[in-house]
Order: sequence, then C-alpha cells, then structure tokens
Amino acid sequence: MMNLEGSQNLIKTPDFTTAPKLEALIMKGCTKLVDFHPSIGMLKSLKLLNLRDCKSLRSLPTIIGMESLETLILSGCSSL
Repeated sequence: MMNLEGSQNLIKTPDFTTAPKLEALIMKGCTKLVDFHPSIGMLKSLKLLNLRDCKSLRSLPTIIGMESLETLILSGCSSL
C-alpha cells in the first residue's frame, strides 16, 4: 500500500516502475494533482485506486495494465 493522502503539493504522481506489486494507492485529498506518471497504468496488482477530492484532476490515468483493479474512487473530483 502507498498512502499519499493529503499531499497537497503533489502535482504529478511518482514513477511506479519500482513498485510493480503495489495493491493499493491512496491519493485522497491531493488537491493539486493534475497528471499521472505513465507507469501507473502498468500496476498489474493494483486493486484499489482512491482519488477522492483530487479537485484539480482533469483526466484519468491509462488503466490498460491494471488487470486487478476492483475499486476506483473518484468522488469529489470536481474537474473531471
């Protein structure tokens, strides 16, 4: 699990190539987040992606490789 909740200065996600077995990514309240590193789409083990209240987010990441994704939380993403 990676918990970046409340990282209010986070504009772009980090490179996830070193975390291929990541199962949960929580970015709730990252109010300045606008972009995703392309590697997020290749997290094959990711089951939970929480983007709640990411108010600056204008588009979703490519989820092509997210074969295990079960839960995607987008409530409060008012710019989507």
